[in-house]
Amino acid sequence: MIILVAIALAEPVVVIDSDNTVRGDVTVTMGVDEARAKLSDPRWISETDASGTEIVALAPQGECGVYAHTSRTAMKTIHYTVTWCPTDNGWRSDLVESDTFESYSAVWTVTEADEGARLQYSFAMKTGMVVPQFIINRSTRRAIDNMLTNVQIAMGVP
Repeated sequence: MIILVAIALAEPVVVIDSDNTVRGDVTVTMGVDEARAKLSDPRWISETDASGTEIVALAPQGECGVYAHTSRTAMKTIHYTVTWCPTDNGWRSDLVESDTFESYSAVWTVTEADEGARLQYSFAMKTGMVVPQFIINRSTRRAIDNMLTNVQIAMGVP
């Protein structure tokens, strides 16, 4: 019984805020510096997540990387370009251009945890698609839960 409780506590927690931001939180055994280094490359996240999103590095802008994404969904193939910039405790990604997104922002925050590092992921987007936001939010919540689970497996489950 204690083992089951420990496993349940290690799973990612993902919620949808009232402003439609989807936030996820997970703890990994990897240290903070190594976790930040892994998250410095969105291609590593995409490969680890195995979501099928293709990411190509473009010319950097100052300290920020610029990446073109192609994501195939059941409804359409989405193309978008984002910046990937370091922050004091992680990484931030903001929309440069897209054929679908009106807005897009993602933030990774990496902090110390008792057993390694705590990863917090925050994602907000607005699309021009004719789909209710609550459906997009539910789909995004599932995708972020899967991504955090795969990242946690790659970085070590406490």
